[in-house]
Amino acid sequence: MKTKLLAILATSLISVTALAGCNKQQDDPSKLTIAVVGDTTERNIIVNFIRGYKAIEGNENKKISVIAIDNYDNYIFNTMADPNGKLADIIQVFDSTCTYYARGNIDGAGHGILRSITPYMERDGIREEDYVASSIELTKCKVQGQANDQMYWVPRDYNKIVVAYNKQMFEAAGITERPSDNWTWTDFVNVCQTLKDHKNDITTSSVFYPVDMNLNFQAVFYPELESYGGKLIADDGRHCFNDIEIAKSSWNKLLQMVVDGLAAPADGKLPFASKQAAMMFIVRPDLPSYASSIGFNNIDFISLPTLNDLGEGATSYIGMGATGYGMTTHCAKNKREFAWDFLKYIISEDGQNVFSKLGSGVPCLKSLLNDENAEFRKYLNPALNHDAFVKFPERDLYAASYLNNLTPNKQAGVYKVVTDHALHDFLRATDTGYAIKNDYYARFKEFVEAQL
Repeated sequence: MKTKLLAILATSLISVTALAGCNKQQDDPSKLTIAVVGDTTERNIIVNFIRGYKAIEGNENKKISVIAIDNYDNYIFNTMADPNGKLADIIQVFDSTCTYYARGNIDGAGHGILRSITPYMERDGIREEDYVASSIELTKCKVQGQANDQMYWVPRDYNKIVVAYNKQMFEAAGITERPSDNWTWTDFVNVCQTLKDHKNDITTSSVFYPVDMNLNFQAVFYPELESYGGKLIADDGRHCFNDIEIAKSSWNKLLQMVVDGLAAPADGKLPFASKQAAMMFIVRPDLPSYASSIGFNNIDFISLPTLNDLGEGATSYIGMGATGYGMTTHCAKNKREFAWDFLKYIISEDGQNVFSKLGSGVPCLKSLLNDENAEFRKYLNPALNHDAFVKFPERDLYAASYLNNLTPNKQAGVYKVVTDHALHDFLRATDTGYAIKNDYYARFKEFVEAQL
């Protein structure tokens, strides 16, 4: 209810148009247009950015219109395919689609829909090193005719997987201290076992899981594979898995948790929100809804556990990603400085705090990450372990990094196969009650390779 009220109040001050998927926009030379995904959360986020921007002296009378689009992917791709199409001046960009947007449908030909912002960054003295390196890296790609990778959008956030937990359930199981952010996989499994053993002390529900590991989420299952030295797409770009045995050993480790009754199956239900699970692997954008479901005073966080059996020198990765906004190549020349000024605000300290105050993101500006007064640390309760969302940057792994060496024309197909199938179909199997089926890996490998 609180989120909906904020959205109503915010949109009453900003022009917001909802579209079902139209790909034509009017080009008012005095108005900046911004296209975003048409859900309430995304509308609320962009409207709050605009309100903060217009609060700056000199910006009060600038006209900015938001176009909230339900079928956002169709809006983008249809416009890319239509030579007479017209995009908004600024569009929302997701880490999984940025290279496709920048390069366009013709591989490496520079026919993309995003304008490089690197020249603006350099001109205005905005340093990439002032931001989280992994978030900045997601904004870059190289297109034909450029010597170096360029930034094509500004990241608004820094999102990585953490463990959220229900404090009341932990206390009922006799776990009175929050586990360390340095906990190992063995520590994690032991906590899960303790929770399972104390199920009757925790809940009267017939359904209870120690953890929902969000196994359908590629930010969980892909970093697990890379942590063992596995690759989803081999270096030659033509084969799925560099080693199918590594894939089996790493993913089976996750699946075994389900088999042993320590983790929730991937059936699309949300046991953590319904108080049928004590922990869940989440990213910051999910926090407001889960905190609302289980109680704002009943949630806390721990960093993702390390994998304890990797050996010396190995890295246990944590899946991460980012969302942001980019200037389109459709933005008229006389509006580009206006567009850049707004994008620059998003990555300013003020813009980052305006966004973080909503609770659905962690700033990508480094100076705010350890600032006790930063708005993201005030959300819910400053005493909570907000450090879990910023610890271990050296373990960051872009959750869709397997796309990096694929041509844009292959990206969309491979991404869809992985996100729609990967562990989804495997975990939803009912004929063997989630028993681990080794033939799945061969079938999945063949399925992905058909897209390469």
